[in-house]
Amino acid sequence: MSRRLELNDDETQELDLSIKQALGSSQAELNHTQAAAYKDRIKDRIRLLEQIVAKLDASPAPAATKTTGEARPRSL
Repeated sequence: MSRRLELNDDETQELDLSIKQALGSSQAELNHTQAAAYKDRIKDRIRLLEQIVAKLDASPAPAATKTTGEARPRSL
């Protein structure tokens, strides 16, 4: 299923930060985990988070509208 999500600049930055923090936590958890099945689950999560980060980095940033002080929504 494909969905379109529109975020303003602040929301995009917050989402990007949250995902990168989750990615870092998952990578640290992977290094401290010994159970093979759980390691596989963490690796799947890391791949998914990396895909999301790549999409956020690839999406064009909207031009800010200085007259209203708000940015146009960013489509993902």
